[in-house]
Amino acid sequence: MKMTHALMLMLAIGAVGLTGCQRTIVEDELAVNYAADDVDAELNFWHGLADKPITSNDEALHGLILLAEGKDAAQSYDQRIQWLKQRNWIEGSFDRPADEAVTRGTVARVMCHILGIDGGLTMRVLGAHPRYATRELVYLNILPPSSEQQGMSGIQFMGMVSRAEAYKEGEL
Repeated sequence: MKMTHALMLMLAIGAVGLTGCQRTIVEDELAVNYAADDVDAELNFWHGLADKPITSNDEALHGLILLAEGKDAAQSYDQRIQWLKQRNWIEGSFDRPADEAVTRGTVARVMCHILGIDGGLTMRVLGAHPRYATRELVYLNILPPSSEQQGMSGIQFMGMVSRAEAYKEGEL
């Protein structure tokens, strides 16, 4: 007996619904818990990030704090999360693992706060939701056209940080 395409589609959708979609876990994370004044370790972080096929939450949030503050005094992922939550730069419910692939929406939300980007009407009313923050950064040419759920490689993350710095300097 042959299965119809509709039945196969329903089974596939049901299987995804039962298992859910999981983000990629990043292997071989870079060292990010070094002393805030360790210039060599910071250079090693940025150089190592360029070769990463995917950026983890911990790596991205560390890089964003470096962009915002010039240094990252946090000695753990939990401290970074707490620092970002205190500033309302990430959702209070944010609970993603350190080694999970970061989403562009997470990065965009933090980036909008760092750059003081209020966005359009929707973002002003609803806040820097990852979807609207991503759209705003695409509009400002800081991010390439993408979805808030997409991950990013290390070089893509570095490119976004570079464009953010240009934006801060009024060059973009």
